[in-house]
Formats: sequence, structure tokens, C-alpha cells
Amino acid sequence: MGRFLIVVLILAVAGYLVYTYISRPLSDEERAVRDLEKRFDTAARAFAGSGRMSGMTGLDMSSGAETAVNAIKKVRDELKRLRPELSEDKAVVRAGTLQEKIDEFYRANDLN
Repeated sequence: MGRFLIVVLILAVAGYLVYTYISRPLSDEERAVRDLEKRFDTAARAFAGSGRMSGMTGLDMSSGAETAVNAIKKVRDELKRLRPELSEDKAVVRAGTLQEKIDEFYRANDLN
């Protein structure tokens, strides 16, 4: 019975910590980086989708891929301008993670 109470207490504390972490509002810096993340994810999905459609239909879907790459370049450029202005640790880490995703996208697709 005593172990059960301890487990329940630990789960309650862990649940509370997760809830407060998730429900806390984002700062302006985190929100700016999150918006760039969303734009990158949308463009990366569009790029992948244009490749799949090209393979399935045999049609040239390069304009869709080009549009997606241009959107990712814009995100990369905006992130490059934003990063030096970030002062909050969470925003800095989030921006670094996004930069790594962008770099990996460029490497995986042989882009400059």
C-alpha cells in the first residue's frame, strides 16, 4: 500500500510538471522561431510531395519543388537574421534545432 501511494505521488508530480511545461505560453522569441519551424515543415512536405507526385505520374513537378526550395531559403535567411537577436535559452536551442533540420534538408537533397 505504501509503495502504491509513492508511485501515485510520483506520477502526480510528473503529470503536473508536464502540464505546466506544455501549457506555458510561448515568449515572443519562441513564437518567432516556432513560426519559422512551421513554414519550414510545410515547405519540406511540399518538396517531398512534389517528388512523389512526379514519380507516380511521370509529370514534371519541378515548379512545385522549386517553390518549396525557395520557401525554405526564405526561412533559412530569416533564421540567420533572427538568431543573433535571440536572448532566451529555449528560443536559442529551438533555433539551433531548426538550423540543423534545414542543413540536413540541404545535404539530403544536394542543395546549396
